[in-house]
Parts: sequence; structure tokens; C-alpha cells
Amino acid sequence: MKKKKIAILFVSMGSGGAEKVMSLFLSKLAVDYQVYLMLFFANVHHHIPDNVEVKIISEKKYLTVFERFLLMPKILMQYILLLRKEQIKVSFSMLTLPNFINIFAKYIVPDIKTIASERNYPSIEYKSSQFRYRLYKILIPFFYNKSDFLFSNSAHINKDLEQSFGVTKNMDVIYNPIILKEKYIHEINHSSENYFRLIHVGRFIPVKNHQMIMSAIEQIHQPIQLDLLGDGELMETIKNTVIDKKITHKINFRGIVKDVNDFLIKSQCFVFSSLSEGFPNALLEAMVAGLPVISANCFSGPLELLNRNKEVFIPEKSFTECEFGILINVNDSDGLAKAIDFLIKNPDKLKYYSRQSRKRAADYELDIIYNKLQNMIET
Repeated sequence: MKKKKIAILFVSMGSGGAEKVMSLFLSKLAVDYQVYLMLFFANVHHHIPDNVEVKIISEKKYLTVFERFLLMPKILMQYILLLRKEQIKVSFSMLTLPNFINIFAKYIVPDIKTIASERNYPSIEYKSSQFRYRLYKILIPFFYNKSDFLFSNSAHINKDLEQSFGVTKNMDVIYNPIILKEKYIHEINHSSENYFRLIHVGRFIPVKNHQMIMSAIEQIHQPIQLDLLGDGELMETIKNTVIDKKITHKINFRGIVKDVNDFLIKSQCFVFSSLSEGFPNALLEAMVAGLPVISANCFSGPLELLNRNKEVFIPEKSFTECEFGILINVNDSDGLAKAIDFLIKNPDKLKYYSRQSRKRAADYELDIIYNKLQNMIET
């Protein structure tokens, strides 16, 4: 029996969170379907199964947003040719520009089923450029309302698309999947090295808000170590901040590492400081490893992960204990410092939130999440 053919349009398979999600979905899709993957450019970091047929439009390793716009006519033409040649019936895309092309292709190949997924909180993500924001206010409702199926990875993203961008299409939520690895289960204790080890994973870019963490670390006078994983445009700026605040003995810049879990399982607590997110993969992966987490209550994801999306009151310059972790207000270094101090002084809470992290992570196991996507494909 021949497998159903599915075409996937995506930007790249680089080291980002959306790319990791796509890699996990591909590991399941490639078993159940004949999959064709078209990428904008040739940045491949995450695994692509061998039986997936891959076509890369640009051999460059990176394209700016403007370059991606310029490439759209070529991508559209190549994608339509692929859909027609292989007689594909289901077309799936993630991220805004691939979504636009995917849905536009339906005008030319009308018998395809289009599935589109938004991964960013648009009111924040696209305001970095007023031109881009105004353009997307037109393009997002025009295209998204014409998709056969539309989903995001957060209820807050769906609400924003509806209220701020005029999307009237019924939207589902399919959360980011993870793989539960038993070898990463470990008992959280205070470090045998006589200090409390914290970890943060994320690119050094403005939205990740490393400065807030540095301001919090400056306030903590107990022995701690903070591992910072990732790289990016603001790394040197943060290094200078660390020097200025005289906390170099507390901070370890680890760069891009081969296996983040090797660092997670050596830590006692994960801190998450973003100003905004689509859905925080790094936070979820820390919970998979059994780490207690302290997170800024940004849009979107942390409230859904740590308190089942139930609203909470977080006092200014303080924190709130939630069902699965601790929330602080966005950009509140005082609240972060107090939350860290609280966990250092309360080892029972540390162990409790370690167990709660693993419990919550099980809700996002790959098979559970993939079944929701497969139901959409088969509907």
C-alpha cells in the first residue's frame, strides 16, 4: 500500500526551537507518510530522516528577512512544481513566510489540503519593524483565514491572532513535543561543589533578556554558578556587563554545546528570562530533565506550562509558586533574585518542583503531540 504524500515547506533546519520541533515531527511523519521537505536555505543542524526527500532553494547558510521576501517568487514556483509533479494532497508549513507561500499555492493547486502553523507571538515578534508589522496586519488575516487547518503552539498566540490580526479561522493548539529520556531522570540536590548551580539556555539576543539575569545574580551573595548556553549578537555586551557588575566568578559562558542535557543534569535550577516567546522549548526541555524552573511570565508559554494557563497574581519584586514551577514578572530582576534565594534556602521545595517538572513534561511527550498533528492530516 502506497503511503500518502505530504509536502513540508520550512525556512531551514538550523539550531532554533521551531527547527527542533520540525525535526521531531519529521521522525514520526517519515514513518507514516512519504515526505517531501523544501527549505529556503541550507542551514541544517537538526536531524532529517534519510527517507525524507529534501530540496533546498538557496545554498546560503543564512538569509535575512528581506532576502527571504526576495526569494519568495522562486520558492513559490518550485513548491508548486513539486506539488504538481508528485501529486501531493497535503501541504504543511510552519512559520509566517512559509505559511504565506503554502496557502497561496492553494490558489494554483486547489485540490491540496493546507495546514499552517504560527510559532511566534505576532504582536511582539513583528513590531521590531513598523513596515513589517503593518504589512503583516494585512497579509496574516488574508492568508491565514484561507488555510484549511491552522494551529499554533500556544493559546495566547491564537488569541493574539484573533484579536490583533483579525484571524477568524478556527485555530487549534498543538504544543511543542519532547522526548522523555529516562537516563536524564536524576535527584535534584544541592551541588557537592558547595555552590548552587543555575542554568540558562538561549541565544544572546534582546528578547532573551540576559541583562535581567545578570542584575539578579549581582544581588545574590550565596555561592552560586550560572552556566549560559548559546551564542549571539549580544554575547560580548553581556560579558562586559558581567565584568562591570564584578560577577565574573559566578558566570560561565559555555557557547553552543553538543548536548544541552549534559549541562542540565548537572544543575539545580533553570532560569528563564525572555521578554516574549512563541513557546519556550528550552523551558520544557529543562523540565524533561527534572529541573525546577523559575520563569518570567511572558507571552507565551510559561503560564501554560507552569500553571495550566490559569492566571496568577505575581507581586512586584517577588514571585509566585505555581503548580509546576515558579513565575516572576517580566523583566523583574528583584523577583528573580528572591526566587533563586528561596530555592537555595528550601531544599524540600527544590525536590518538589523537580518532581513536578517531570510530571508536567510527560503531557508533551512526542507520541501524544504527534497524534494531534496526524489527526489533522487525516481529517
